[in-house]
Amino acid sequence: MIEASWNIPIEVEKEAMRHFKPMIYADAVKLLKLSRTTISFSRGDTETYFIVSGIIRGDRTFESKVVYKKRLEETPEGPISTNCDCHVWSPENHCPHSASLYVAYLMQLNFEGASDGRNLDASPPIALHTTMAVAPIEYGTLLSGAHQLQGAPPSATWSALQYLLHDKRIINFPFPENLNARLIIDCISEKEDSLAHIEYALEYSDGTLAREINIFEHIYIFDWRRGQAFHTPNDLKPLIQQIRRLGRNPTADDVLKLLSKHPGGDNYVLHFDGVSIEDVPREELFARISFHPGDKRNLVALEIEFFNENEIVAPAPEFLQALTFGHGLLSSFKKKKDGYEFAKAVSHYLMDKDESYKKALIGLSNKDQMQATLDRLTENEKTIHYDHERKILQTFSNDLLKNIFNTLTSEFGEILYRFATYSPETKAVRYEIAASNLFQGLAAASRRLTPFFCYSSQSRFTNGLLTCCFSL
Repeated sequence: MIEASWNIPIEVEKEAMRHFKPMIYADAVKLLKLSRTTISFSRGDTETYFIVSGIIRGDRTFESKVVYKKRLEETPEGPISTNCDCHVWSPENHCPHSASLYVAYLMQLNFEGASDGRNLDASPPIALHTTMAVAPIEYGTLLSGAHQLQGAPPSATWSALQYLLHDKRIINFPFPENLNARLIIDCISEKEDSLAHIEYALEYSDGTLAREINIFEHIYIFDWRRGQAFHTPNDLKPLIQQIRRLGRNPTADDVLKLLSKHPGGDNYVLHFDGVSIEDVPREELFARISFHPGDKRNLVALEIEFFNENEIVAPAPEFLQALTFGHGLLSSFKKKKDGYEFAKAVSHYLMDKDESYKKALIGLSNKDQMQATLDRLTENEKTIHYDHERKILQTFSNDLLKNIFNTLTSEFGEILYRFATYSPETKAVRYEIAASNLFQGLAAASRRLTPFFCYSSQSRFTNGLLTCCFSL
């Protein structure tokens, strides 16, 4: 069962801790957050006295009652008396069930008076069972089922529920309308206190921005402030479904990979950390091929790095990362030789449209992922990466990427991939090859890449798209 992420108002917590032991109070809060406490009767007020009774669902249903008499404050007897049919309760000791009933009643009074200490412009109201309606735990999220709403039973459906709106009105599920707004898909980067995630909002045609929304599967978009439900447009449904498959914490790059199949339209706009994709700065990346002594005897290491004009190294394009062992997809092959022979078959496809590489993918666990990576390379002009630290989009030419890959593969052979690795720490793609194989193919590789090359003895930026550095 999903536990709500809201907090008890400070004034309610202080009041409850006056009368209940810390462990009893902690268990009471847990019952509340699991939506197991229902107030069935209440009378009176906190200025004189009140009586509240209800049921609490645990391993069975418990009946509890709380009586508060203000005139008994500062007396040995105390102002609170409780009753419950659980085995924990006794006349001398309150139980978590009665404590949760007491806290639920105080919270209900707080919310009715709009003095609960929360930012009402940012957070949903809490769906206590006394409201007989549901509310989201958090606005701006994608829900995979009605059961994820606070107060909803496990087998709930969207249309069968009552909804507690942002202003605390309760409505039945409204008749869905056609969407007259643009969906904002905002990729929020990972921070010290939170993982990467997506926040959704609606931008209406009049310029109004609604953040109090949730997406119900790929079917509806619900506005909790207006009390309106919208059909998800047909051309937007496939994108929403694919985002759902990314899991709870997709990165900006995960979402960028989907854009090739779902180009921007009138129904949605992609944001990165609150900035529209059209307004995010961009920079072109350059490639550097360098040669170093290998880790193994008689082997030479060939490394490819991607960097900007300020020498800031960026992650290698996903295509080159995929065609490595270790962190790459070549590790999916049962035999290592099958992996680097597959890399050679991919090169044949890119040069001659020979689709024989698909035979090697049959039965492979990462078949779909590998095919999708290859499709993105061939269908898009550039590979795009979002640098969340610098808030900038980095691009690299896919034609040049294919040229580098095909040249290295054809001139050095599939043996180049025998020790192919990618390091997330150094962000370099590294190959190790025998010195004899390297120098045999180096001259031909140099000629083929000459239009892009700028040779350098150091790792300084030059005006070419591709730099070759030697440090042997």
